[in-house]
Amino acid sequence: MAATLRIARASELNQITSFIEQNWRQDHVFVRRPELLMWQHLNKKEETLNFIVAVESAEIVGLLGFIPFRRFDESLKENTIALAVWKVIKEAGGGTGVMLLNQLVADFKPTTTFGIGLSDMVVPIYRALRFSTGVMEHFAIFHPNLEVSQITGQNVNQNKTAATPMKVIGRSLDLEESLLLKLEAMLRANTPEKSVAYYRERFERHPSFLYFMIVLGRGEDPELLLVLREVKVKGSFLVRVVDVGGDVSLLPQSASVLSEFIKDWGAEYLDLVMTGVDSNEMLRNGFTSTRTDTDLVLPNYFDPFEKRTVNVAYAVKSSLRELQKLHLHPSDTDQDRPNS
Repeated sequence: MAATLRIARASELNQITSFIEQNWRQDHVFVRRPELLMWQHLNKKEETLNFIVAVESAEIVGLLGFIPFRRFDESLKENTIALAVWKVIKEAGGGTGVMLLNQLVADFKPTTTFGIGLSDMVVPIYRALRFSTGVMEHFAIFHPNLEVSQITGQNVNQNKTAATPMKVIGRSLDLEESLLLKLEAMLRANTPEKSVAYYRERFERHPSFLYFMIVLGRGEDPELLLVLREVKVKGSFLVRVVDVGGDVSLLPQSASVLSEFIKDWGAEYLDLVMTGVDSNEMLRNGFTSTRTDTDLVLPNYFDPFEKRTVNVAYAVKSSLRELQKLHLHPSDTDQDRPNS
C-alpha cells in the first residue's frame, strides 16, 4: 500500500520524536528536548509541524523536516525553505524520500530550497533533482598574539589583516530609527531575503543559545550585520560568525576590525562557514581558509567536540535570477543548534 504524504499535525509530536529515536538516533536532541523541535518546527497558526510525513497504516515510515524563513517573519516576500531532518525507513516504498521533497515543493512552492551539512550519500540525489551542490568555505582570523591554539594544539600561522575604514557602529539591533530603517532595507535586499524581525526571532529569541550582533560600516550607515556566538572548548573559547547580513562583498574588509574585536574579547580565534563571498578577497584582507591551508584544523563540531576539519556540503535550487548574490550559512538550517 502506497504511503500517504501530508503535513504533520502538532498533535503528532510524540510520533515524530519516537520515529527519530527508533530510526535515527536514540540520543537525538529532539528526543531528549522535544521543546527544541517545537521551537524550530511549530506552525502555531495552522497547528501543524513543519514536517512532511509519509504514513502507512497510521505509522510514520518517513519524514522530511523543513524550516521556512517566514516562520521567523511572515512578511518576507521570498518563500525560502531550508531542509532539515530527512529519513525514510526500509519498509517504505521505493522513492518515498524523493516523494517527500516533491510534496514539500508542491505544497509550499518555495522560491529557494536548500540543505546544508549533507552526507556524501545524499549529494548525488540532490544533483539528480537538479540542485546545485558545493562545499562551504571555512575562514578564520586568529588572535594577533596567539602562537599555539589550546583548542587544536596547532601552531598558528598569522595572516596580517589589511587596514580598512570598516568600523563597529552598533553592538545590537537597538539602533536609532533612521539606522534601523537602513538596516531593514539592506537585509531585505539580501539573497535569500531576511529582515530585522527575522534576526530578532531567529537569534535574539532562541531558547538555548545566546547570540549577539554587531553592525559594521565604513561610515555612519550600516553595511554589514554579523551574528556571533561564543563557543567554549578545553578552557578556551572561539567566536563563531553564524550569519552575515548586508553587502557581503564588504565582508573581506571586516578582517582588521574583527581582529581587534578578538583581541579585546580574548578569544583564540573567530571563524565562519559560508558560501557566496569572494574567497580571494577574504585571504588578501587577512582571513585564513581551510581550502588554501590544507594543514589548518578548524573544528566544526563542538557538541561533542571533534578536533577535525569538516567539509560542509550544501545543495540549493532557486527560481531567483540573481543567484550570484546568494550567500548561505549553517544557521540558515538546523546546523547551529544544541546537540545535548
